[in-house]
Amino acid sequence: MPDRLKFNKLHSSRVLIVGGRSLLYSFTPRSVQKLGTSGIGYAIAEGALESGASAVILASSNPSRVETAISRLQKSYPDLSSRASITGQACDLSDVSTLESNIESLLGFATENGAKPLDHILNTAGSIKGMASLADTTPENLAQLLTVRFSAPAMIAKHAVAGQYLSPGPSSSITFTSGSTVEKHMPGRACGSGIASSLVGLTRGLAIDLAPLRVNLILPGAVNTELWDHLPAEQKQGLVDSFGKSMLTGRVPGPKVIAESYLYAMKDANLTGVCLSTHGGQLLAWPSAREYGQGYASYHQPHRQQSAYSALRVMW
Repeated sequence: MPDRLKFNKLHSSRVLIVGGRSLLYSFTPRSVQKLGTSGIGYAIAEGALESGASAVILASSNPSRVETAISRLQKSYPDLSSRASITGQACDLSDVSTLESNIESLLGFATENGAKPLDHILNTAGSIKGMASLADTTPENLAQLLTVRFSAPAMIAKHAVAGQYLSPGPSSSITFTSGSTVEKHMPGRACGSGIASSLVGLTRGLAIDLAPLRVNLILPGAVNTELWDHLPAEQKQGLVDSFGKSMLTGRVPGPKVIAESYLYAMKDANLTGVCLSTHGGQLLAWPSAREYGQGYASYHQPHRQQSAYSALRVMW
């Protein structure tokens, strides 16, 4: 008689992972610690497959990276991929004029036009486009940030429910992504922090409006992804060392570590309206927002601030 399994909550589930242009892309670190070999979205896909998902659908703004991620998953999991469907489609969330039509197209693709509803949707997409200090912020900057960071999650939830693309009930979920700046703001990032914090309200509001469907938010701290690789080796190593020392765990985690939070959010049918923080105790170790900002700023030149923000992947 076969065992009666009770903790394989993702078995036979259908999972859609919406990532940014880099979050599905695999990379090979050079001088940094070997803490992970892929982005957060890709790591979630690996975890979903290993947990028994019957279908994993990947979406990103970059079509070639979607194909690369699919191919790599199939090669990494030849047995699982023979039993599970691994597909994907490009989806640009940055253009407000096509945002809703792109999301509807993606949901139709992921569910075969509603014939096979999803069980879980995870949105890890984000953009630094338009990020600026308060002095340089314009309505156009904010509009760019809001499109990907707030409007896209809201429209994903809207169309997933309105089009019945998501199975009803507490076994299904939508999971968004923001960042640790929601809990501890950094100097010079008032507008970015405000937009990041707006997802807290959206998540809690949707958890009420869409109940019993579950809606949650993940707040990662610094994560070692391929976004570090464009920095000079010395600068990159300095960032890794600095942030590793600032964490109570003593290291900057890779995407596979952070992916566990998303897997948990899918599995716990009692979890909704919750913000899950995964920052290695960094917010406890650095007592003030100013020290947090100074520790960060000490490893980049002022004129490279934009690229350093991208490299750190301190999501906001």
